[in-house]
Amino acid sequence: MTRARADARPRGNIETRGDSLRIRVYAGPDPVTGKPIYLRETVRGTNEAAHRTARRALNRLVAEAEKARQPSSTISLGHVIDEWLRVTEHEDSTRETYVGYIERTIKPALGSMSIAKLSVRHLETLYAELRRCRVRCDGKPFIEHKAEAEHDCVVVKCRPHVCKPMAASTVRQIHSIISGALSAAVRWD
Repeated sequence: MTRARADARPRGNIETRGDSLRIRVYAGPDPVTGKPIYLRETVRGTNEAAHRTARRALNRLVAEAEKARQPSSTISLGHVIDEWLRVTEHEDSTRETYVGYIERTIKPALGSMSIAKLSVRHLETLYAELRRCRVRCDGKPFIEHKAEAEHDCVVVKCRPHVCKPMAASTVRQIHSIISGALSAAVRWD
C-alpha cells in the first residue's frame, strides 16, 4: 500500500451543504491580485448517486486546475509584447506612449505570466483594478514618497496616497496593446 505525502496539499473537497453537495478545488493564486482561486460546482442531493456524481466532478475540476497550472507554452506575455512592439509600425509618439503603458502597467501586473495561462478573468481583473486606482494599490493607506533616498517628507512635500482611477480611454489603449500582442502571438503560433 502506498502512502500519500503528509505535506501534500489536498486537491479539493466535497462538502454537504443542506440538501446538496459542494465541490471545491484550489486552482492556485490569481497572478494579478494574489488571492486564491477556487473552482466550484454544486450537485443536488446527498444520496450515494449524488456522491458518485460529486466525485466525478471533483476529478474533472482537479484536472482543469492542473491543466491551468501546467501551460503548454512557457512564453511570457512580456516577451510577446516586446516582440510585437519590435515588429509593428507605429508613429514615434504612439510608440513612446505604448512603451510607457507597457513598462508602468502591463509588465508589472502580467508581464511574467505565461500566455497559455492568461485568461479573460486575469485581464478583466487588471482593468477593474486600473479603473479603481491607476497605481493598483491594495486600498491600504500609505505615503507617496517623492524622493528615493533619505529625506524629510515635510520638506519634499510627500502626501498620503489618494486612489485616482485610470481614464477609460487609457484602459482601452492598454487593452489594445495586449490584444494586438496576443493576436500576433496566435499568428506566430
